[in-house]
Amino acid sequence: LNQPIRVTLFDVDYVLAKTNKPTGDSKEDVFYAMLDSCPHKKVSLSEGRITDCGTPDNKYFQCSYHGWAFDGKDGKCVEIPQTLIAKNPNSSGDKRRTNKRKREDATAVAVTQVQGMIWIQPFLTPLEALAATEEGKIFPPHRIPEIDLPGYQTIMAVRDFPIDWTVLMENIMDPDHGFFAHSSSSAGYGFD
Repeated sequence: LNQPIRVTLFDVDYVLAKTNKPTGDSKEDVFYAMLDSCPHKKVSLSEGRITDCGTPDNKYFQCSYHGWAFDGKDGKCVEIPQTLIAKNPNSSGDKRRTNKRKREDATAVAVTQVQGMIWIQPFLTPLEALAATEEGKIFPPHRIPEIDLPGYQTIMAVRDFPIDWTVLMENIMDPDHGFFAHSSSSAGYGFD
């Protein structure tokens, strides 16, 4: 929570953060994702921090090198401590917050949580993903009905395999091969 982490998807590094948004008496989990690269010196944003400078429902990624800060929703640069190029969007008279991407803005990507799993849509910004969903061009990830049943338990695990993802999909995640490839002939089933 409130710690940026690096996630690699198809050889591209992303920074992901989970924060809490106050909603009445409770808090709602909010996720942000960006390319893991500060536009200034290309330092990994995952080595930085999540600041408390944003609004209660929106936090900022801050680069560990020069302190540049980026809005988690859209990647806009909101603070460059050494200059006045970017201003806090909460200040009055801020004309910097436009839809036009500036040289100093980071690249935000769409992220969502479904049934405890985090999904990144690397080719869409959060606003593009929202618009495409409303227009019916993309759909949220499919839900597994059993996970929502009372008493159903899941075990979360992360395993980093030092192989290409195609090998993983063709072999390791193929459930049918285990019955034959990993059983002994003394068990009475499988190939003899």
